[in-house]
Amino acid sequence: MARNNSRKRLAITMGDPCGTGPEIIVKALESFKGKDAPSFVIVGDEEVLAEAAKRYGGPAFKEAWKKAEHTESVDIAAESSSRLAVLFKSNLKFTDIIAGRPGAGEGKAAAAYLFAGLGLLQSGSCGGLVTAPVSKAGLKAGGFKYPGHTDWLGSMTGVKPVMMMAAGNLRTVPLTVHIPLSEVPAALTTGLVHETIMIVWRELQQKFGIKKPRLVVAGMNPHAGEGGLLGDDEEEVITPAIEKARNEGATVTGPYPADTLFTAARRKTFDAALCPTHDQAMLPVKTLSATKAVNVTLGLPLVRTSPAHGTGPDIAWQGRADPRSMEQAIKTAARLAGPME
Repeated sequence: MARNNSRKRLAITMGDPCGTGPEIIVKALESFKGKDAPSFVIVGDEEVLAEAAKRYGGPAFKEAWKKAEHTESVDIAAESSSRLAVLFKSNLKFTDIIAGRPGAGEGKAAAAYLFAGLGLLQSGSCGGLVTAPVSKAGLKAGGFKYPGHTDWLGSMTGVKPVMMMAAGNLRTVPLTVHIPLSEVPAALTTGLVHETIMIVWRELQQKFGIKKPRLVVAGMNPHAGEGGLLGDDEEEVITPAIEKARNEGATVTGPYPADTLFTAARRKTFDAALCPTHDQAMLPVKTLSATKAVNVTLGLPLVRTSPAHGTGPDIAWQGRADPRSMEQAIKTAARLAGPME
């Protein structure tokens, strides 16, 4: 893991200490070697990360761990010339955590990692933020008032964030995210659909290099409402948003029945699909390409990615976690962050 100055350094937050985050970070970073690999600042707990390094680290990671700058100072971590820096922002003891069972202490620690990681980006020290999975229950127990990373990042940066799941050329966007299904009809407004369409349209152009993105929107009801027979959300809410976006230059069509939108033939006809509900967007990506899937937050004035899975409480600290989604999240962040200026 030789030091490289051609790519921007990435900040990686450890996520839930009781989950698979420490393991997948250590495993994933083993694959980043050579002159083209980015440099990293891991934000977490020294003792917890050390245990993960001992258990799951390969030869390249263990060597980098020995040479890494280990510090509690954001400034020192940011200015480090080492290939790897470790910024520890709480004092959790590995012997105090219970695998798969985060409490208030772990939630506070996970929140501290996030604030430190964001600080590294806002100071210009890092070009991208990769977040390991967090426990929403742990964050809430620790006093964190946001339901997850995406909402928190939007609040911290003062913009509307958009969650996009990406696995190669398959990209999906949930129009509503972490709310009960019973609340979706009230939350799904024409303004929300239109604004999200335009954010995705611009971001695919600016960050992904797609000159004229082809967007589609799924219907909320069975058969996309069947002309109003099975619901009028498509006609009253979604269609007006699509028409407004078209008038502003976006290439977007729909609403289409969600149950046939992701067949092999249909997937070739669009660059991103926007879906009214969380699971409509998650199911195709996680079913077809779970190990390649990445969560990319669009609309932010910074780069943020994460693996497309949760904390894995049932397999935490057992050596069974698959790091491939984390590897893809790191690769995506490095690509979007670009070279050093």
